[in-house]
Amino acid sequence: GSMAPQKAIKGEEFSISSNVFTRADYTFTGWNTAPDGSGTSYTDRQVVTLTEDITLYAQWDQRFYVSFEANGGTGEMEVQTFTSGEKKALLACTFANLGYLFSGWNTEADGSGTSYSDKQIISVTQDLTLYAQWKRGLYTVTFDANGGTGFMSAQTFEGGVSQALSTNVFTREGFLFDGWNTMADGSGTSYTDKEVISLTTDLTVYAQWTGYENGHEWVDLGLPSGLKWATCNIGATTPEGYGDYFAWGETEPKSNYAWDNYKFGSSIETFNKYNSTDKKTILEPEDDAAHVNWGGNWRMPLSQDFKELLNNCTSVWTKVGDVNGYKLTSKINGNSIFLPAAGYKYDWNWVFENSYAFYRAADKERDGHSYGILGTYGDIIEEETLWMREACSIRPILGTGASVTFNANGGMGTMSEQRFEEGVSQQLSPNTFTRAGYTFVGWNTAADGSGTSYTDMQEISLTRNTTLFAQWKPYHEYYVTFDANGGEGEMEPQLFLYGIRKPLMENSFTREDYVFVEWNLEPDGSGATYQDQELTSLQENITLYAQWREKVLKGIENGYEWVDLGLPSGLKWATCNVGATSPEGYGDYFAWGETSPKNNYDWSTYKYCKGSYGTMTKYCTDRSCGYNGFTDNKTTLELSDDAAHTNWGGKWRMPTITEQRELIENCTWTWTTQNGVNGYSVISKSNGNNIFLPAAGDRYGNLVFDVGSSSYYGSSSLYESYPDGAYGLYFASSNVDWSSYFRFEGLPVRAVCP
Repeated sequence: GSMAPQKAIKGEEFSISSNVFTRADYTFTGWNTAPDGSGTSYTDRQVVTLTEDITLYAQWDQRFYVSFEANGGTGEMEVQTFTSGEKKALLACTFANLGYLFSGWNTEADGSGTSYSDKQIISVTQDLTLYAQWKRGLYTVTFDANGGTGFMSAQTFEGGVSQALSTNVFTREGFLFDGWNTMADGSGTSYTDKEVISLTTDLTVYAQWTGYENGHEWVDLGLPSGLKWATCNIGATTPEGYGDYFAWGETEPKSNYAWDNYKFGSSIETFNKYNSTDKKTILEPEDDAAHVNWGGNWRMPLSQDFKELLNNCTSVWTKVGDVNGYKLTSKINGNSIFLPAAGYKYDWNWVFENSYAFYRAADKERDGHSYGILGTYGDIIEEETLWMREACSIRPILGTGASVTFNANGGMGTMSEQRFEEGVSQQLSPNTFTRAGYTFVGWNTAADGSGTSYTDMQEISLTRNTTLFAQWKPYHEYYVTFDANGGEGEMEPQLFLYGIRKPLMENSFTREDYVFVEWNLEPDGSGATYQDQELTSLQENITLYAQWREKVLKGIENGYEWVDLGLPSGLKWATCNVGATSPEGYGDYFAWGETSPKNNYDWSTYKYCKGSYGTMTKYCTDRSCGYNGFTDNKTTLELSDDAAHTNWGGKWRMPTITEQRELIENCTWTWTTQNGVNGYSVISKSNGNNIFLPAAGDRYGNLVFDVGSSSYYGSSSLYESYPDGAYGLYFASSNVDWSSYFRFEGLPVRAVCP
């Protein structure tokens, strides 16, 4: 290159021009007054003052280049420049080689040349190519117990060489080891025990645990209560298995689920436990199917536990294999359980399997019914009440503590459930219940005070859910005086304690040619009325006057005889079945809503469907039971579909289920034989009149079943929860109750009139 001479004024400062000369493979290092650099040196653009002309000679240092080769690795590195005599560190290696560690540089790829360490300080006199040198890496697997106990040494792996993970030796009480994962919560990469793997980096694996209690697996859904839910039903070995079926309070499955063989009694009135006397509403451990069959801390869920499950999980109707059911996934931690649609059982029947999911709770809703949940055909799962005698699947839960439920036991107010941690003592919540006329004196595990007693705010510890009943001491007394009001007889005054409800004494007055109707605070019936044996509480002394109605025992309506049984509604009952000519005659059989008998009783012949279950065309409250989703929400037969009205005319009609219940509750039922026919003599408790209901059985297909041993009697009321059925009166030799049946079945009809 070339540079023009630079002029300067003598004695004044100026800056030397910037160098523009170049020289191949050399670096400009400054200026000198001698070509060999032995004179005076100046830097580029140095500020100087001259007193004479000078010539400046460019000074040069030779450049050398160091190139870097990955030699089997990956990545890129820039060429490094050295000047002659310059000493500096080699660039740090940025190449990578999976499964290998960088061990330095060499002038030969095979390492046979001159070696250099990473970032070694060197000087070079010629261009140089350095090849990365590699050796297999040593990597460590660290084992984390993740809540378990025990010790496992770290395991060394040579990079890229496969070998088996060490056998797990960690343990965790109440859990089974379920493999390893690179994340403690199981969201990373999973490995089985002793799985063969290879490593290219250090690794920490966390033990994964599956909860087990007494040999049965549970899942933590992160619920606020801390409760864990079993993965299988009782009697099942997989989540989709139906398992066994249990009536409420029974701990073994059986082949027939009827009132006749129910553990606690053949009818609601005869229950020997969990009744209105002992006021027990939650199954005790010996009656809890989950606890008896699985032991440990397993128990049946309460209705409140089902509520918690449904509120904190999303439910999706799905299949596991060929089994329909609901997958419930926690909104809190994403864990899930599967509830198969196992249906339920009653009598000898198994119904709605693979379409309905019934699950039983451990607390009763009312006499004869327990709580539970129901999901059908993918609809939303919701709370449901179930007959105690009916058999359902049970999904157990595992408690981490226990709850105290407070029962006012005749008092008023509410108290929240109190949670107890297992093995931790704490005070009972202070009582907030009140009861007019009574003083609170403590708690007891039995309503009548016969169980374990506790004082208010006593410190206790619990291992199982418990109900505590408030105990009260009365401090006022009142009397009911009974007046025959034209009748005859004597009745003693009846004592009532303030605030305590109990039945009035049964009327024992009589009046010739009159029937006792009710009590009244006024002789002429203008005051408040009370039914015979009505549940009553008093706040003052009162006198009750008997009310009378003149007897009209029998009559004729449109050619058919009726009997007055003195029922509260005033309803009259026919003396014969529709189609019969004597009280013991079976008469004709009618499908619900049909007005003529026929030879074959089946869905295929039923008037108000399209030939099969779930295709109703009239009287339907549920679209899943209606043809193409049909509903009309009609729940009582129209007179044109009423077999009694159509066949007998006049004011005759079929009774509603409420009127059949009235007959059950206001009469004495005695199994007997009349003119060679088995059935019930139904005798009025109020006037002694009676009717005879023969055990006519029922018709299914072209056959008649259970003649002489049991019978259904049709009502005009639809079974609204499942409108493929209707309500009816049912009896056998040992029990009388209302029930439901499929609408296509043929039943006898006993008519009523006003």
